[in-house]
Amino acid sequence: MDKSLVERLADCVGQIEEFSQRISRIQAGEIQHQARFGDGPWEDITAIVLTHYEDMLENYKYFAEDLRRRIDKGEG
Repeated sequence: MDKSLVERLADCVGQIEEFSQRISRIQAGEIQHQARFGDGPWEDITAIVLTHYEDMLENYKYFAEDLRRRIDKGEG
């Protein structure tokens, strides 16, 4: 069964909150991310992850706004 627009909006709001918290924790220095490529050394990829989270946050904000407009128009 498909989710209603309101349920989808609630899911988006949850994701927005999650990405906002992750971004805040990275910016506060509470979380760092590292990766190892091949046999090389561990490298700090925190900036890359932060950019990814910021992009995802913007996407979810856009989706939420679209869902809100559709709900306001009376779509199901």
